[in-house]
Amino acid sequence: MKLNMQLQKIFFLVCFLLGIAMFIYALIFMTDYQVLFGFERVQNKAIADFYTNKLQVFNRSILAFGITMILGFSFMWFTRIKSEVCNFFTLVINALFILYVVVKGVIYIFQIKDMIHIYINLDYSYTYLEDLFDYQINTFMLDLGIVLNYVIIVTTLIFLAIIIINFLKYLSLHEGVKTYFNNLKENSIFRGHDEKNES
Repeated sequence: MKLNMQLQKIFFLVCFLLGIAMFIYALIFMTDYQVLFGFERVQNKAIADFYTNKLQVFNRSILAFGITMILGFSFMWFTRIKSEVCNFFTLVINALFILYVVVKGVIYIFQIKDMIHIYINLDYSYTYLEDLFDYQINTFMLDLGIVLNYVIIVTTLIFLAIIIINFLKYLSLHEGVKTYFNNLKENSIFRGHDEKNES
């Protein structure tokens, strides 16, 4: 059990750091694309639309996501997940939050792939009209986003598996899994509601 708790602590810290990494990534995401800002010529409308409706929207979304990750894992910190096994209710809350993170990560990967496809197929032959000469396509920040989201997905899923395994193992070493859930059912608000209806 000691090794399991060490793994829980390590993966929690990694997940928390990944939240910070996502926040930092969002802050620097637009760095490579600032030169595309403010295009006004009709010939470059597709570039202007891509910048405004794709890059900026995505950037605001991942910034909010990074903040949400930091707040969510901070909540776990206050529930002492670094040193204690989750109880059933914090396990459910943590699991739902982790699944939210995973789903968002998957969505972002598809969004980034779509943006890369649009980005590399834009016509940059008229950027000289906006005083931008010899523009070179640079997908580094977009590629980095894909890698970061893959790492977040895999790491948080492993972390979820660890906290579930630790919860079940703790129960098996103490009152037993079946006994725990029977007691939980007997003491639940739903049980009290059913008994009240029966009377």
